[in-house]
Amino acid sequence: MGAGKRHGKNYRRFGGPSKRINVLRTLVTELLRYERIEVTYAGAHEMAPYVEKLINMAKKYGDSNQDAMKMFDFWIREKDLIHKLLKVLAVRYKDQDSEMVKFHRVFDENQNRPQAIIELINNPFPLIPVDSEPNSNNLLNVLIRGVAQDRRATASEDVLDKWVNPVAGRASSVASAVLLDNTKQTRNKSITTE
Repeated sequence: MGAGKRHGKNYRRFGGPSKRINVLRTLVTELLRYERIEVTYAGAHEMAPYVEKLINMAKKYGDSNQDAMKMFDFWIREKDLIHKLLKVLAVRYKDQDSEMVKFHRVFDENQNRPQAIIELINNPFPLIPVDSEPNSNNLLNVLIRGVAQDRRATASEDVLDKWVNPVAGRASSVASAVLLDNTKQTRNKSITTE
């Protein structure tokens, strides 16, 4: 996506406004055609509201509204997909108000930009497995896991020592208290004799 300052722009720059719109139109068309595509994370995040808005317009107006048909004609590059939007997707999502599009982040070491898989929900494809720990083997997570295990081990050893030999623990604390009292008494005696 474009580099530089944003200066109040609420959208990403794909090389200028006309190129941005053309890229978004292509992504919207591909998603309506295949129902699951892999794109950059920024592209997926940018195009999701447009697809949801098109589906909502198809549910609300159908093919009877001329303004909606102009909007479909503009955003969808392949005109056979307008029929799919009106007859298949609008029917599939007729009871659903939001979240018709879902995207998952893909972690790939070979890509410079973060990738995402964006899909229409309730599509005919198998579910994407969700990885609960996407970076469980990177260096930082391995080190943090090792420190946590060490702390648990030392904490359990301390608790075990207190449970195994509770009298010695009390005896040492009692002995230190007696020793502290003896040193205070001797110090007080030396102060009073002077």
